[in-house]
Amino acid sequence: YENLPYASGSVFDIVVVGDSYMVAGMPQTNQISARLAHLLGVPVLNRAVAGRGPFQSLRYLVQEIGRGMAKPKLIVWGFIEREISGPSFVGFVYQLEKMADPDWQDERVASSYNPWHHLAPAALRVSLPNSSALAQLSQKIWSFIQFNVAGRLPPEVIILEGKGSAKPLLGYGDALNSMYWPPEVRRIDQAVYAVCYIRDYLEKLGIQLLVLPIHDKEQVYRDLIAPSDWRNGVPPPPSIIPSFASQLEEQGISCIDLSSAFGEARRRGVALYWRDDTHWNENGIRLAAEEIARSLSTLRAH
Repeated sequence: YENLPYASGSVFDIVVVGDSYMVAGMPQTNQISARLAHLLGVPVLNRAVAGRGPFQSLRYLVQEIGRGMAKPKLIVWGFIEREISGPSFVGFVYQLEKMADPDWQDERVASSYNPWHHLAPAALRVSLPNSSALAQLSQKIWSFIQFNVAGRLPPEVIILEGKGSAKPLLGYGDALNSMYWPPEVRRIDQAVYAVCYIRDYLEKLGIQLLVLPIHDKEQVYRDLIAPSDWRNGVPPPPSIIPSFASQLEEQGISCIDLSSAFGEARRRGVALYWRDDTHWNENGIRLAAEEIARSLSTLRAH
């Protein structure tokens, strides 16, 4: 885990978990955890893991606590918008409970969660070696050659054209695809149910949960998506985060919606994401940390 050095015996009442957005930041003083520690005046521990999705770091933390790690008072859980889907969230509830009780069952989870072997076609299992480090390196080298020799971008990359003199941004095709997921695929109701379940699970351990849904870069800059990249000629739908956050708040779950803060910064011309990467730049990290710190200050006051 990437953390700035802390004094021996430091007590971490606040722990950050989630995907790469919660751990990104160069130098380390620019990480969400480091910025929160500075803003709040208390140590904040990073337990986010890059490249593992939204759930694995939270599962690891629960396991660490089960092995005797000092329990934090609050967990900040961040995950990107394209990862918000009912089946995957419900699947995590299944994993979480099965860790403690192999015989655990819940009718709602059982009816929503499909084990991997029911989902994975044989062709996908056969192709798994292509996800090896060597295969990924080869793909990167080939993409580099194609771009520098033929000027050809990888198929998963889209160009978000800058307006006026602004340079174009690079976008991620999979993120754009997820923006078009219909309600019956996204299943926000299942995701809300799962987050409520996780909230209750953590509360039994004496831990409060703060949820941070993170906008995809493509959603923040949706007006720069060329009509040629629209799916079936339809412009991308708006973000699901306001509705998702509102439903979580209705269930008593503390949730931060960055829509207003990021929208206002964008209108002022502030660049929030790296031009050639999907992650926040230092402006995006700083703004997100300020919004988190504001919410945490309110929670701690109560």
